[in-house]
Amino acid sequence: MRRFLITGANGLLGREIIARAGKETQFVALTHDPEKLQRQFSSEISLLCYRWDQLDQISLDGMDAVIHCGFAREESGAALQSSLANTANLLEKTGAKKIPFVGISSRSVYGQQENIPWTEDTPVSPVNMYALGKCAQELLVKEAGKLNGFPYTNIRLAGLIGIGMDARVVSKMTKSAIENGMLKVVGGSQQFAMLDIRDAAQGVLALLQLPAEKWKHTYNLGVEAPYSLIEMAKIVAQVVGEKLATEIPIQHEKKDISLLDYMDCSAFYRDTNWRPMHTLRDTVKQIMDFYVDQQRDNS
Repeated sequence: MRRFLITGANGLLGREIIARAGKETQFVALTHDPEKLQRQFSSEISLLCYRWDQLDQISLDGMDAVIHCGFAREESGAALQSSLANTANLLEKTGAKKIPFVGISSRSVYGQQENIPWTEDTPVSPVNMYALGKCAQELLVKEAGKLNGFPYTNIRLAGLIGIGMDARVVSKMTKSAIENGMLKVVGGSQQFAMLDIRDAAQGVLALLQLPAEKWKHTYNLGVEAPYSLIEMAKIVAQVVGEKLATEIPIQHEKKDISLLDYMDCSAFYRDTNWRPMHTLRDTVKQIMDFYVDQQRDNS
């Protein structure tokens, strides 16, 4: 049985990784709400849950890797500082044992650099506090790995989409199409290269099948190419229209709005021999079914 320490285990990605790993995997989870996580998985998964202040109580015997998903989402200096302090404490405990370390970072570290697609060698250029916090986390992982000599990688993850990601443009469009029977697009050329959360979890698990000594120190993990906003709207309109047996018109206000989102993920695909399985249409259909069921339950 493989054994992993996972942080942020109550987050959408953490829960998805745990759910998809299979019964032959044991997880030791660090989370701010251990009881909630334990209730969710019940006895289905071999799962031990701890709070962050219980880090020193965790046994690292037989630990195969650390998956560090836990990080503040809000633009709060205090919350980001707390996340970085947790990262430093985690690296001190696990690094001393030379346990392979997977740090979950973000495509946001690239900012809006015009030289696309962004490769792992593209200089980082964070434009907000969250992205700067992720850059700092990457540096903590890198320096601890060099100092203690353990295998590590930082995964720069694309924006995630799927059930529970209500703030993402895909979810907002889908909900609007269902509730209003139409879509409005301003601009249209903006890029979105978002990854289904199910694929994100499978991608991380695919990397963990690779010997840690073969990991590159940085990986981009996302889809092969972005969609424009208008392309995305057309897919949403088609999927929702088919479900509701009606036409979903798109009001398109053309405007020059620049938004870049295009990572080159070929190194990750090549090393893991893995590719994302879910198309944007697949994700929209899953989100749509969830919202339609929710609407029916509330009526």
